[in-house]
Amino acid sequence: MLSRFLAGIFGAAPIAIVGGTFVDFWDAKGRGMATVGFAGATFLGPIAGPIVGSFIVQSSLGWRWIGWATMIVSTSIGLVALFTVPETFAPVLLQRKAARLRQETKDWAIHSTLDENPVNFRRLVEKYLSKPLVMLVKDPIVSWLSLQEIVDILTHM
Repeated sequence: MLSRFLAGIFGAAPIAIVGGTFVDFWDAKGRGMATVGFAGATFLGPIAGPIVGSFIVQSSLGWRWIGWATMIVSTSIGLVALFTVPETFAPVLLQRKAARLRQETKDWAIHSTLDENPVNFRRLVEKYLSKPLVMLVKDPIVSWLSLQEIVDILTHM
């Protein structure tokens, strides 16, 4: 149950934020091909995974290598992305531009919004931890779906 919960938490993020990411990286014309590529990869995983997994299990490597193969491929893609995918979050880009302009012009009064409003722990807790709880209590749809999921989990135990 815990593994399914963690898989849902961490696996749902890419599906939820992919649209905003496409807008950051591509213009309207290029976004169509990016969406096709993402959708293809999304469907290719469940199709190719069992096939590749069965080859790994039937080879001399054994079933434990399925996890290792997944980790090796994911780490490789993650490292390539770490060094090749540019920052696209506008406030961070403005913060970098302000720092560069401060150095070039020696005008230390130039600041971005992120420089003026530093992140503190209380604001993070309010924004990212309390909002889901408030939605759970105040939004009837979220409450109902969460209750249904709990009942479903408990009845299948």
